[in-house]
Amino acid sequence: MASSLLCFILFLAIPIYISGYKTTFVVSKDGSGDYRSISKAVSAIPNSASATYIIHIKRGIYNEAVDVGMYKNSVVFLGDGIDNTIIQFNKSTSTGFGTDESATVNIEAQHFVAKDISFVNSAGVNAGQAVAVRSVGLNHAFYRCSFKGYQDTLFMISGKKFFYKCNIFGTLDFIFGDAAIMFQNCNIYGRNPKNEGMPIIVTAESRGIANSNTGIVFQNCTITKAPDFGLSNSSFRAFLGRPWREYSRVVVMESFLGDIVNPAGWLPWNTRLDHLSYVEYHNRGPGAKTSGRIKWPGFHIVTNPRQMLYFTAKNFIDANDWLRSTRIPFIPGLIGDKLD
Repeated sequence: MASSLLCFILFLAIPIYISGYKTTFVVSKDGSGDYRSISKAVSAIPNSASATYIIHIKRGIYNEAVDVGMYKNSVVFLGDGIDNTIIQFNKSTSTGFGTDESATVNIEAQHFVAKDISFVNSAGVNAGQAVAVRSVGLNHAFYRCSFKGYQDTLFMISGKKFFYKCNIFGTLDFIFGDAAIMFQNCNIYGRNPKNEGMPIIVTAESRGIANSNTGIVFQNCTITKAPDFGLSNSSFRAFLGRPWREYSRVVVMESFLGDIVNPAGWLPWNTRLDHLSYVEYHNRGPGAKTSGRIKWPGFHIVTNPRQMLYFTAKNFIDANDWLRSTRIPFIPGLIGDKLD
């Protein structure tokens, strides 16, 4: 036990000493590292490399759009703290970029890990769609990271995604796409919308096939207003999600829902409401009251823990198969019931 704990501490503090990792690049704005820009460090990684490459990104604000292409597999971004290492850029649909093209960091490789970094799209609340991170590919994990944007902050397209102790900020559909996504111990922050009275919508999940093993799961998370939220409770409406596609699936379980959440909980969109799957299980807080929730055929308030086992980390994203190798903590089963 002691030796495994030591290895974990070394991973967090001194990545160059980790057994099995071949190379570490250091990025520093002051020129003390191997590169001054993150993009140049990524470019230096050989395509289809067999080793895992660690890029230590020292504290600073890096104003650049970063592309981790599909051949840059097994890359780790290690920052110096969630508020110390910041990657930001300002592309958006209002400045002529498509949603796919607006991402500050675009990840198309397999097996990507980021720790202690803020990813920011700084285009602003009036910019329209402006993605902070666009994620395609298998097995992407984020630990103690922050994602800041307004509309469409996180675009999760495919593959398995895991977030632990992360902060996600946004206004409209700010977690969207159709991957198998799990958030644990995360803070989900609604920001001031473009205009007072506009809805804040956390998710726009786009599952389009009935038997697809995708969806968005929140476990032991906090969904509330951002620390700098400036509107009174009576002047805004915040919803857990709306269905982008017919079989949209979102699960909120064992989480704290603040008073930002509208009593109805969910909003309709231009799709059927009987095929979607929206589930709430054992939540708490002023926004967790379910008496005023929508009455759609696809919405379920679950009380039986056995019905939730599919949505645990070990089952929904196969956490035991790949997350252990990332050295990121995770909750394998349910918190309140010993049925996993």
